[in-house]
Amino acid sequence: MENTYVLDEKRLCGPVSDGGLGYSINDITHFASLAVPYGGFRSVNLQAGETVIVSPATGLFSGAAIAMAVAMGANVIAVSRSEAGLAKIKTTFPSISTVQSSGETTTDTAAITAAAGTYAPDVFLDLSPPAATGSTGVTACMMAVRPYGRIVLMGGRGDASIPFPWPVLLYRNLTIKGGFMYERDDVRQVIRLLEGGQMKLGKENGYEVAGTFKLEEWDECAEAAVEHTAFGKIVLLTP
Repeated sequence: MENTYVLDEKRLCGPVSDGGLGYSINDITHFASLAVPYGGFRSVNLQAGETVIVSPATGLFSGAAIAMAVAMGANVIAVSRSEAGLAKIKTTFPSISTVQSSGETTTDTAAITAAAGTYAPDVFLDLSPPAATGSTGVTACMMAVRPYGRIVLMGGRGDASIPFPWPVLLYRNLTIKGGFMYERDDVRQVIRLLEGGQMKLGKENGYEVAGTFKLEEWDECAEAAVEHTAFGKIVLLTP
């Protein structure tokens, strides 16, 4: 039934030799981080062939945003302060472009624009953590978006106002919207991407479970979760 969101266990976890994808149940738990950026992209109708800026780009959700954008057929510009993190994400997704943020708005906007090439970015997805409050990185990315482009703010910044020039917003006819998590139908769409094989999981694709803990080990699990915040790494509580 269309409204029943049931995973096809045979397809996802069955052996490759029998038409399955060979994932473990632990592999599939990465679904949670993938659904969030998908909700953001769907909210601005991201299309195949468009160019999207993802920043920051090396964390759990931001890295998942890169994976999801690639699976959706978009061109990706990953922006981050971490040179090592960008190099790692580039290894996992060779088709993307990367820009190391300098912290200087004009310089970073120019670098993003250059990385985009012929076509200016259509979409910017922000997944900044609370620690990024007040930083200029989000402004640099927003300034690189083309006229009539779309900007989705999904991060946890604590700013009281959007750090962006009013005239640019006005004259470029930009859409800026907030995005919290995902809608019900987004869940089904992510399931279809996983079952169809467009969105790939598994350690060979950059995803791993960094640790599993029993329910009574919740404190140790929380500590491990704080330690493992990079793209593709999660920890699990198990029965």
